Amino acid sequence: MLQPSVGSDGRPDSSVSSSMRSPRMWTPTGTGTPTLRGARGTAHAAAWLVSPTLGSHTGISTPLKHQPRRSTRQLSPPSWNSWSVTTWTPLSRHRGAVGAARRALEYGRRMPTLRDKGWAYFDAIVTAAPRRDDNPWLHRGDRTAYEPDYDTLERLLGVPVLLKATSQSGVPALALDVWVAYEFRRAGFDADRVWPRASTPRVLPSEIKDFVEKLPKKDRPALWQRIERGVGGLSSANLLGKNYVKQVDVVMSRWATGPELMVSTKRMDSSFGKNAANRVEESYGDAKNLRLRHPQAALGFFYSLSALALETEADTAEWLIDLLIKLGREDDAYDAVALVLPDLTKSQEPADPEPQEEAGPIEAGAQEEVALVEVEAGEPTIDLDDVVPVSLYREAVPDELDPGRFFAVMIARILDNSPINFHTEARAKRRSPTT
Repeated sequence: MLQPSVGSDGRPDSSVSSSMRSPRMWTPTGTGTPTLRGARGTAHAAAWLVSPTLGSHTGISTPLKHQPRRSTRQLSPPSWNSWSVTTWTPLSRHRGAVGAARRALEYGRRMPTLRDKGWAYFDAIVTAAPRRDDNPWLHRGDRTAYEPDYDTLERLLGVPVLLKATSQSGVPALALDVWVAYEFRRAGFDADRVWPRASTPRVLPSEIKDFVEKLPKKDRPALWQRIERGVGGLSSANLLGKNYVKQVDVVMSRWATGPELMVSTKRMDSSFGKNAANRVEESYGDAKNLRLRHPQAALGFFYSLSALALETEADTAEWLIDLLIKLGREDDAYDAVALVLPDLTKSQEPADPEPQEEAGPIEAGAQEEVALVEVEAGEPTIDLDDVVPVSLYREAVPDELDPGRFFAVMIARILDNSPINFHTEARAKRRSPTT
């Protein structure tokens, strides 16, 4: 039973013991932590010990497609299809991720709800994604195109199926939010300014993080613990539009600029005929409300519709897809609209109907209310091999609703409406597409 030693500053020591590098049983101490056994379990432990927000590895193990230059040792990889290579890197080379690694362990110790367990899987999948650090811009003939990481989306969509999560739990909708935010981080935007963040708290102004990092080392751990418990950070972002406050699913913002990116996501896995009209009407109103207060921000709408609708309610699906196309043509509404069609089987659909959102005003800073489904006590096992990817039916998605086009339009909008010395990494990636 191992536990990384922690110094006075709250960071684990830079040296890594040989026992931590061996493919033996690895079980963090503390009630409620994930149990990870064997060589494969050692690789899974990395998902808890890597901070995607800080963009570096903590040094236990991380499955990647290609071995980084800094790697010092390899183990036999687990059978994760393309998630193929396990690498080892000394902690001293990635000091920035150590604090987040400790916070990830603490997060694992308090896992009272299904939503929390869903986040644990989402974080592990995003952390281990083979294409996480790849440039998403590609040369296609005489043009540059954005290529989303669909493999990671398919794995994220498999988490609600594995957990048998209901729509009321909020887990199915989170899968889409996590992926959209992940893609904007892949595109080169600051990881701490894209919400939901890849670690708790999910919404935290980057200025607060910068402030904490400038405090004396002895004061940081206690303050980070308070922030992670919800003091100073939030679980969702509510933004004031022209006339009312709207919860926005994916946001990029900071105090100095205000919102630069706002993406609303909707997911419909069942009850197509009942809810289709409501979702479209809501999206039209939300677009006008947000656009009139934030005219320079990139505003997008990302829709997930179960491919089953194309068979069981073809007329409704065709009508909805047509409305989504028209929604993206409005000059004073969304800059881009995207559609994905998860190829869910009937047994993979959420057991409960799509939740009906209550009407009425939202207060700025109010938090989203979701059903808190408790999970069994004990030591939950986080095993990525248990997640069965949900394939996407991409052939039926019109070009105007293609996710690659969506990200290209949204990124162009952000960069065109900001000074050239803003978002330098995102600009560099777009200027240097891969072949």
